[in-house]
Amino acid sequence: MLFIFREVMTRSFPEFYDYYISVAKEKSFLSGKQMQDPFGDKRGKFDYESILAKLEKIKSSLDTKQARCSSDLSGESSGDN
Repeated sequence: MLFIFREVMTRSFPEFYDYYISVAKEKSFLSGKQMQDPFGDKRGKFDYESILAKLEKIKSSLDTKQARCSSDLSGESSGDN
């Protein structure tokens, strides 16, 4: 079951990447501020810089995997000649 979710996330991430980045940048002014829990529980602090870094790392990783798959496929088709 986890594989199915990973596959969907891998396919949809590039479509939403720009949106994720824009939201994280828009909310970055909250970085370092305490989160307010409506139920009074203690929460951490916002860290949008870390979120931006993670998003960029995920994108880079997916781009690398896609490039490898593309080169593998082109290598297979050129070997058939």
